[in-house]
Amino acid sequence: MAGIFGIYNVNNLSNKVLSKTANILFKESLTRAKEICESVYCDTENNIYSKKSYQNNQSLKKEFQKLIKSSHNKNINILISQLNTSSEIDYSPNINLVSKLNKTLVAFDGIILNNETSLNANELINKNLAQFNNKIEAIETILKKTLGTLNLAVYDIEKGDFFLASNIGSLHYIINKTTGSLIFASEKIFLYKVVKLLRLKISDIKQVKPNKVLNFKSLKIENTGKEKLFDLSSKLKTIETPFINNLKNLEKHNFDNIKTNNIQYCKNCILPSSAPFIKFDEDGVCNYCTNHNKIKFKGFEALKEIADKHRKSNGEIDCIAAFSGGKDSSFGLYYLKNVLGLNPIAYTYDWGMMTEIGKRNQAKILQKLEIEHIIVSANHENKRKNIRKNILAWLKDPHPGIVPLFMQGDKQCEMFADKLKKKYNIDLMFYFRGNELEIDEFKAGLAGVDNPYPQGVLQNLVAYNKIKLLIFYISRYFRNPALFNKTLSESIIAFYSTYIQKHEYEFLWH
Repeated sequence: MAGIFGIYNVNNLSNKVLSKTANILFKESLTRAKEICESVYCDTENNIYSKKSYQNNQSLKKEFQKLIKSSHNKNINILISQLNTSSEIDYSPNINLVSKLNKTLVAFDGIILNNETSLNANELINKNLAQFNNKIEAIETILKKTLGTLNLAVYDIEKGDFFLASNIGSLHYIINKTTGSLIFASEKIFLYKVVKLLRLKISDIKQVKPNKVLNFKSLKIENTGKEKLFDLSSKLKTIETPFINNLKNLEKHNFDNIKTNNIQYCKNCILPSSAPFIKFDEDGVCNYCTNHNKIKFKGFEALKEIADKHRKSNGEIDCIAAFSGGKDSSFGLYYLKNVLGLNPIAYTYDWGMMTEIGKRNQAKILQKLEIEHIIVSANHENKRKNIRKNILAWLKDPHPGIVPLFMQGDKQCEMFADKLKKKYNIDLMFYFRGNELEIDEFKAGLAGVDNPYPQGVLQNLVAYNKIKLLIFYISRYFRNPALFNKTLSESIIAFYSTYIQKHEYEFLWH
């Protein structure tokens, strides 16, 4: 799920204000997606102009600015844009002329899972909009029938009516009463700079509540023009994946000669003797079992006290929850909202390696709980190239302790989480990692660091072990100079964010 943004009653804005507003919305929305931009504007003669680009971040900006300049002096009534990623699974085209007869322009984003195909996602919307004369009734029906997440903007070209709807509340808008213009975006914070530009207040930003349809009427636009759809799409850029055809450096590792018959297994947990720092007592039980300390839970009352301190009675957002779509975070979201009575927003850092199953799970959970979703999306192409570079470099001198380097790209998650807390002015942030079943000491153990993660939280690593881990990484870099590549700066940021930067989070499982 990426994001949509737009301006209704554009012709009431000056060219200067339009350009600034549109560019603010575009720039802010880039946090959700960076690879595909699709924009449509409709003038007061019902001519429709479309532009779609598949390019990198900077090129998208230039193409979008050209579109805005081309709209000047054309009496534009509505501008709608969407940013998307090349790996989206929501199967959405996503801005289209629903029907020539009904003259309805629709933009939507989300992950619609009714049949998990683009045809059915579009059919669900198009069929109902064509079937009902009453647009509100049609949109309400669409929301009821949708399985997954859906944010929807509908423009009735003939009547000039504009509708916003969402089943999770991931749409926000402001109305400039002076000009009668409406500006909307997928996240509240995207509108902060627009508010400043228009000299409005943050409190003027309103949310489209889950499963509610908002109708914004304007002056009736006479149907005097002809439909014009200009396809200015550039060709989709193909990302080439190099074939790893040279594994000479692995030939010296004769894996067939590894003796497995002498491996000892713990009689209690079946950990093998190949696990780092493992020792067995005379009964055949490993030291991980004998030295295991259970997490000392703070208890429900301590958690309830935190919730009571931050809970807002006016329905405003009172906490942020990191959400991957897995079992822990899905249950955690349910617990925050339905047990503790908090009103969270879900936060996901999409670094290009999220699975389709994870995204589908997110859509289903968010729809059921009616929780807004904040997405920060990295440049997927760049992130995947970095993984490829580090794997190819690692193959020159393989060592299991350096494997976490492949996942350096997701470590900015906490940096963006801290920024969100600041932007939304929210102190309470929940993470759902660190349960007793997530034991991954072996990762740092392979790097020579013993018992590294107290209670399953990386930042709890003691200073001595942080230094030891850093020395290990530095030594491996100098032993394998191929690791000194373009990903080095991201590796440094990843280490800083994980082990040095302080984060104030609550861990539900503690």
